[in-house]
Amino acid sequence: MRNKLWPAIKDEKLWLRKSKTGFTTIPRTMPLLMEIMDAMSNGKPVSTTYLDLWCRAYDECFVTLNKHREMAFHAGYSGQRAEQTWSIRISILAKLNFIDVKPGPSGPLSYALILNPY
Repeated sequence: MRNKLWPAIKDEKLWLRKSKTGFTTIPRTMPLLMEIMDAMSNGKPVSTTYLDLWCRAYDECFVTLNKHREMAFHAGYSGQRAEQTWSIRISILAKLNFIDVKPGPSGPLSYALILNPY
């Protein structure tokens, strides 16, 4: 159908997950899940933190949390309290059972497992 509607489009103009490295699929309902997460987190939005983790997880659902400042920035936090805000959001996601975290070389938040959001 796409080729009929856009016969001149080249693959390099499209974002094709299987031809790129380092990317993953997301549930169709991710926007709704993100709204639910934010509603459950009592005024401390966690959805951008979750989405950043999801995008880093590839297909094995596992993320090494070794770049806290970078991850905080990608989740939308900046300034002096960015990393602290990010770590609080990670802890909230763990408390709500959207992720599980383990300690390691980067401190108490070194590894995250993304659990099935359903």
